[in-house]
Amino acid sequence: MNDNLLKKIFDDVICYEEEAIEIRSSIEDEVKKLMTPYVSKIDEKEKEAFEDMCYDISYYAELGGFRLGMKYAVKILTEIIKK
Repeated sequence: MNDNLLKKIFDDVICYEEEAIEIRSSIEDEVKKLMTPYVSKIDEKEKEAFEDMCYDISYYAELGGFRLGMKYAVKILTEIIKK
């Protein structure tokens, strides 16, 4: 399966779905919780860099999960059609 096509589907369609938005909101809440002990110890620039890194990690985890799920869905569908 074409990974570029899956990324395009994820970026252009899936990430705007209500469930994806809810997941992203819970990730943002979790990032804020994780950052709480450090906020007073770092400056604004470092805080933004840390947040950006966390959001990048979560984006690639979501994208990877989507790709993996789609690949398994296609495999299962292929097996069902063969039978």
